[in-house]
Amino acid sequence: MMRRSLSIGLLLVLGMIPFGAAANGVSGRLGLAPAGATAIDAAGVTLRVGGLVRLVDPVHKVFVIFSSTKARRFTIDVSPSTRMTLGRWPAGFTDVQVGDHLTVAGDAASPSSPDVIVARTIRIGSPTFAGQVVAVTPGAGGAVVLSVLASHRHVLTVIVAPTATVLYGPDKGVIGNLVIGERVVAHGVRQNKYWLAATSVRVYLRQHTIGGTVTAATATPSLVYTLLSPNGGGQHAIRTTARTVYSMGGHIVAAALVRVGTHIRARGYDLPRGQNGQGNTIPTLIATHVTILIQRHHTRHTTKHARRPAPRPVTHSFGPTNHPSSSSVAYRDPRSGSTIVALAAVAGQAIR
Repeated sequence: MMRRSLSIGLLLVLGMIPFGAAANGVSGRLGLAPAGATAIDAAGVTLRVGGLVRLVDPVHKVFVIFSSTKARRFTIDVSPSTRMTLGRWPAGFTDVQVGDHLTVAGDAASPSSPDVIVARTIRIGSPTFAGQVVAVTPGAGGAVVLSVLASHRHVLTVIVAPTATVLYGPDKGVIGNLVIGERVVAHGVRQNKYWLAATSVRVYLRQHTIGGTVTAATATPSLVYTLLSPNGGGQHAIRTTARTVYSMGGHIVAAALVRVGTHIRARGYDLPRGQNGQGNTIPTLIATHVTILIQRHHTRHTTKHARRPAPRPVTHSFGPTNHPSSSSVAYRDPRSGSTIVALAAVAGQAIR
């Protein structure tokens, strides 16, 4: 065995056996196939892999992607003949950023390097037009241009025309009231990888709960409660809608049960910033559910009352003690203060 290994090594050094043939001969033996090797036949079958971009190397024109299905990395070599596309648009090397998903078809660089693929075609999976608004600027024809920071740190541009549908949670809104920091999802017609002409924009509002005591109730087109939150939480305005549900003790009740002094807990989403009127600085919650809290009063005794001793009878004797006589016993009721007299026929002794 040692002599055979030395012979193969000497022939490789002298160049009489190609390295690929030796590798095939070695890998064909049981237990000696390199770990993670990709099978490549003599006909040069096209390899297809997909994964997220982990590294972009503009100097050597390569991408490093990670395939979750194969659980390993691949180095994608881009040549001048590689055809890259983004949807129906031609694309180039600079269109790829870390976080994009690539679908690659190509050939292994060599049998000994199955994780290095010389790409023939690359399809770029573009990021979703969703994320956090980082800039709001006016556009042409009354449109609004949103700069949206996506999950993989791409900055996407969304052009919202005045005719586009804007939804704040379940309600319609105005795109001009949108401010920096809101989270949006936009749908429409793509102009290129990072530009979208939106036909609809949905603003996702954070749901949370506020509790406290109602200090005022105003009847506008909808009921608005002013809520004083405990523990120094300050004032909040609770605005209801036709879809607001009221409950108490697990049962649906009428809104009329909420009065000044009632303790409630309201769940909903904040009124979008920019929709408050001028000078209105009180945070406003659009309530989807209002729960009326049932107050339970508990009486606690801080001192223990000692048991009062039973009243001792008062003895009255009539006549000499050596003669039989009738005796009366008087009891004083400690609650009413009245005296109860009872007669007893006792001869010659006190009644106790």
